[in-house]
Amino acid sequence: MLDFSDLFIDLVTTALAFAAGFYALQIRNTFKGGLFERPWRAVGPAAVLYALAKIVNILSDTLGGGALPTIQSLLELAFVSTFFYGLYLFSKAWRPVSTPKKQP
Repeated sequence: MLDFSDLFIDLVTTALAFAAGFYALQIRNTFKGGLFERPWRAVGPAAVLYALAKIVNILSDTLGGGALPTIQSLLELAFVSTFFYGLYLFSKAWRPVSTPKKQP
């Protein structure tokens, strides 16, 4: 049986994920040629991947099994990988490269 409260929460989460992806892609445009352009290039699509995973989750809940749970898992794996890669790029861009100290 379909749980309507779970469906509603999934729909709201999907809409928020698409909105976050759209907003992240808009922010990325403000960093063109800058230090944080590469990290935002990873974070923006990550939110869209999460929203697609939520859509597959909704389809899996309403239509039933098949290959949908596997596709959802692959999309979630792609989301986590892309998001953490973006965080790594943020960390790499934010931390200055330390230069070795000169010996007297």
